Amino acid sequence: MGKRQSDNVCLTQSPAKRISRAADFQRDNKAELQSKTLASEAELEHHLALSPKSNMGNMAEKSTSSISSKPTKSVAFTTATTYVFPVAYGGSAVPKLEGPPVGMASHHTETLTANLSNSTRCKRGRVCKLSHLDRVLKLQAAHYSVADIETFCEDAAAIRMSREGTMEFLRRETQQKQRPPGRLRM
Repeated sequence: MGKRQSDNVCLTQSPAKRISRAADFQRDNKAELQSKTLASEAELEHHLALSPKSNMGNMAEKSTSSISSKPTKSVAFTTATTYVFPVAYGGSAVPKLEGPPVGMASHHTETLTANLSNSTRCKRGRVCKLSHLDRVLKLQAAHYSVADIETFCEDAAAIRMSREGTMEFLRRETQQKQRPPGRLRM
């Protein structure tokens, strides 16, 4: 199995990350030593500080007090993998107004990998709202027949009607709960 990039980043990590890794290392050593049933907690701490396994030495011991007083929470990613899926019929993505649902195929066709270590900011995408015609054209480009697309549109219309019926039921139920008791409306 190959070595992950995150396995050998100790020298390039920020001091806070090195301290966090040192504390994790210290915690792991502590658990290992406790399994050997040492006499007391004080003996355990003394043994841990003198342990030849500790590559962090006294830095791990000093960092424990600063970590316990105010833990820092951060996550850093070095690599992003993007899986590209072709367009397909998407039953769960029913549009609010009209048209067939457009989704992703079940298997990806392409994989893209990007190095994020030089990236300075997050680039957020936007949700793409498609018109009825755009949805039909995308499904035709994905080799769906006109009859299939028509069936998809009918199914989506039935789902929208069902959702509207549920919303109407919930509105009536909420209104009934808000009415004072004793007043019946017919």
